[in-house]
Amino acid sequence: MTTVTSSARVLFCVGGVPVGSLAAPLAARLCERVPAWAQPGAVNAPADDQALAELAVRLRTWGVTGRWRDELLPVLDPADEPGARRLARIERACMRPLGLLTQAVHLNGWAPDGRVWLQQRALDKATDPGLWDTLAGGLVSAREPDLPTALAREVHEEAGLHLVDLHDLHATGHLRQSRPIDPTPLGEGWLIEDLLAWDAVIPEHQQPVNLDGEVAQFSCLPWAAVLDLQSAGQLTVEAAWVLRASALRRGLPWP
Repeated sequence: MTTVTSSARVLFCVGGVPVGSLAAPLAARLCERVPAWAQPGAVNAPADDQALAELAVRLRTWGVTGRWRDELLPVLDPADEPGARRLARIERACMRPLGLLTQAVHLNGWAPDGRVWLQQRALDKATDPGLWDTLAGGLVSAREPDLPTALAREVHEEAGLHLVDLHDLHATGHLRQSRPIDPTPLGEGWLIEDLLAWDAVIPEHQQPVNLDGEVAQFSCLPWAAVLDLQSAGQLTVEAAWVLRASALRRGLPWP
């Protein structure tokens, strides 16, 4: 499997492994500036962190990156689903322009009485500000050795909770989403992301408290209220899928 999605995109490889895709104008600019990377129908960068760091600076200078985070994400082989094979590391802001696979962990937090905890994303978030999301979720970074480690960090940072204190923690599903995103002067980026979801029951004496400033508020809602948010377009795309997977397992309705 590769991430090439249309004739308007060019295959992006790292160390000869297909890992992403570039808008045609961006691919042309890159091949012009780094001719050694040009191949028939593809751009091939070395599997070297320093070379990819220099690439990231170029993309930033050309105005095609998202908000710079000074955070490295793994460059994953998308054929190795769900992306355990890591080839190199690159700045997070470059993932969408290069059409690179990201991994996002999500936790649905259920109350013992059947209500579900949601967070409202902070109004200054770069993506989906003010929309409602799962209790906790985020991207897996290059410094994290596995998915459970990433999930534990996100749950603590976003909700102030520890996985060991939660009940009935279990995986509920995995979905790969893929779509165009973030138009730039050199063509649009591409989102390709593995959503990896878990369910857990939050004990009655536990209350989520945000620690990283990325959450506006938490609310513990009956299922009917969650469906109302979905109907009103107030859930993120990712939350809608993660909640749907949990609903199907629990025998709850979903539109």
